[in-house]
Amino acid sequence: MLLTHGHLDHTYSVAAIEAAHRLPIYLHPADHGMLADPFSGLGDEFGPQFAQVLGPEWTWRQPHDVRSLGDGDLLALAGLELRVDHTPGHTPGSVMFNLPGDRCLVGDTLYAGTIGRTDMPGGSRAQTLTSLRGLLRKPDRTVLLTGHGEDSTVGRERVENQFMVQAAAWDGTGEVPRTIMGWKPGQPV
Repeated sequence: MLLTHGHLDHTYSVAAIEAAHRLPIYLHPADHGMLADPFSGLGDEFGPQFAQVLGPEWTWRQPHDVRSLGDGDLLALAGLELRVDHTPGHTPGSVMFNLPGDRCLVGDTLYAGTIGRTDMPGGSRAQTLTSLRGLLRKPDRTVLLTGHGEDSTVGRERVENQFMVQAAAWDGTGEVPRTIMGWKPGQPV
């Protein structure tokens, strides 16, 4: 099981799948703590919401066979070779998996037209923008398989996603760019 990050909406079933199929779990070590305490990455706003949805009878089982991923790691799994890019910002341990054929499993680092939240524990807008710069180096035809919602391409996000536009323009120093209300695709930021 490849985990792009440790948030509970992505890890909810890992222990059950691990037990049923004896599959290892791959996760960046910066997010391993979320497997010990699944509410730790959700914060005061979302933790209670998840708890309410899950109900009082729900219990967490921590998975056992967790393997660490690092930036640049190559994984050969199920006949595929995948390269890992560490993309902190949504969580400290967010990663993307580069797949054959110009495809990239981006998880919650980026969604079509936006990015994953950066206001939960361990999140950082500055780190996300820095991480997005790696996506900007990929060919426009690269398909982005997102963690939620529709998929996209680097070319589309390069012009339609204000966070990608900000990442391209920001050099990582000074004040972090803010979301621009009313921004339209194709406009400079």
